[in-house]
Order: sequence, then structure tokens, then C-alpha cells
Amino acid sequence: MLPTVQWEQNSGRCGVCGDAEHLSTPRPHEAGGMYGKGIITRHYSVGQEIEVEVELTANHLGTFVMKLCPNNNPKQEATQDCFDRYPLYISGTREDRFLIPLDTAKKDIFRYRVRLPAYVTCTQCVLQWTYYTGNMWGICANGTEAVGCGRSETFRNCADVSVVTSTGGLPPAFAADLRRDNPFLLYYRDFRTPSNVYPLVVRQVCESIGEIEGRDGADVYCMDQCIVYPPHCPANRCRCY
Repeated sequence: MLPTVQWEQNSGRCGVCGDAEHLSTPRPHEAGGMYGKGIITRHYSVGQEIEVEVELTANHLGTFVMKLCPNNNPKQEATQDCFDRYPLYISGTREDRFLIPLDTAKKDIFRYRVRLPAYVTCTQCVLQWTYYTGNMWGICANGTEAVGCGRSETFRNCADVSVVTSTGGLPPAFAADLRRDNPFLLYYRDFRTPSNVYPLVVRQVCESIGEIEGRDGADVYCMDQCIVYPPHCPANRCRCY
């Protein structure tokens, strides 16, 4: 969005999916608008790590922020309050911002991973990506002035996805290895395929508790412990669902 429109006309505000805030609703990229059709573009599992790829044709430094809103109504636009409740953290950290390195090219592709929040499922979630640039001169929080401070130019986009708690099969070659190593696995039968017996894989959601709760990587540690076979969920550190 042009800085003059965002800051001088709209006092720094912009639409939840990147449209100019002053446009009449439904805005083009929001529910009911020209492009807001509620088409589900990806299907994810609860708590899953997902790959993010951002191509910048004009790299202005700054940060990327991603948030998720379990909206479940393609005809009604998600609210910013809903997005703010579910920030997506960089995998293995409690950091919700991807900082563009200073030594990157003017045109570049950035790849990183974020983790979907535990317990959040939806038939229609809205995924919000916001890019706060870092190339404008402004006043910093400590009162000094520098590039990257103050009013930043903002770019934003949205996509509709679903997040489910699912069961599913494994490729037959991998399943054979599991049968040899884990003879107590449960199986399900799929009559649509010739080789129709597969291990039953149930997704669990696990969170850190006790002495490790809130530490960087603690939830990842608990997920790793709880989904191995046989599961090992230390009761004083993890709780699995």
C-alpha cells in the first residue's frame, strides 16, 4: 500500500487482507469482494510445521509476520482481533517475526518454517501475511531517528486454508519397515487400492508443562516425544492429547 494512502489518508490503518482501509466493504480481497471467494488453497494438520516462501521483487528489508484466524465462514470477513490471537511462531522459537537479513539481494526469495497453533482446527482459516518494510526514515522508540523506524510501508495478503485433526496412511515401503520394527501397530484397510492394508497413524497434540513450559523449543520437544512409537510422554514435562 502506498505510504501516503496508508498514513496520510488512513492514519496508518489498512484492511485485514491488504486493501486500502478507506475502501467501502466488502473490499476486493475480503469476503464477498472480487477476489475473496473463500477457496481453500491448502489443507494442514493441527500443530503442523509449514513451509513459507516469499519472493520479493523489491527488497526493502524489514520483517514478515504471519497470523491465523479460524474463521469458518467464507461469507464473513475475519477480524484483526481474531488474527492477533493466533500469531504463527518461527519453528523452534517464540519469535513471531522473520527478520530479513541485511546482506540480502535487492530481488530475493526467502524460505522459513512456522508452526500452526496447537488445538486450532477449522474448515476455513484465513492465513494473513504482513510485510513491514525497513527502508524508511523515522523516529525510533528511544527518540532517535534512523532508517527502519517510525512509519513503515506495509504490504499484506491473505489465503484461505483448512486445519484438521486427521488420520492417514503411510507409503507401502515405509509401512513395511514399520511392520518389522513395530509389530503392535494398528492397521486400516483401503478397498480402493490393490495393496490395501496400511498402518493407522493418529495425530496427537502435545504441549510443554511444568519446569520446561514456555521455554524455546519445549513444545517441539514434547511433540517429538509423544508421536514416536512407542510414545514416551514424560508426565512432569509434557501433556499429550
